[in-house]
Parts: sequence; C-alpha cells; structure tokens
Amino acid sequence: MIHFRRRACKDLTARQKQANSARSKVRSQVEHVFARQKHICDLFIRTIGIERARFKIGVANIADNMHRLIWIKTRKANT
Repeated sequence: MIHFRRRACKDLTARQKQANSARSKVRSQVEHVFARQKHICDLFIRTIGIERARFKIGVANIADNMHRLIWIKTRKANT
C-alpha cells in the first residue's frame, strides 16, 4: 500500500491519483496519532531491550487513548 510516484515527464493516471488519495486518508490518521504521542508524551524510544520499548510505547498509547476519551466526553457534554 505504497503511494504511486509520478514518472519523469508523465502524470499519474486518474486511477493512481484516486488510489493515492484513499491511501492518504488512512495514512494521515495514523501519522496524527504518532505525532500527538511524540509531542504530548515526549515519545523518544532509546532503550536497551525490546520489552522496555514496548512498555514505553504501550504507556504512550494508553495516555493518548485516555486523552482522546476525555476530549470526546467533554465534546459531547458541550453539545
């Protein structure tokens, strides 16, 4: 699921543009999660061992999910 690249002196076909657009929608959602974790949790993995890295990423995921839950609940309360 990699984006199509334009060749030299040739534009992408309409189908390739449509496929890139569909991929971009999914990719942007995933990239926003990682950017939010990196910004809010100062997520920078520099550990010895995969277990410590998994734990650090897991804690960042939990914190991000709790942050989103609070945002969703307060958003519904305001409407």
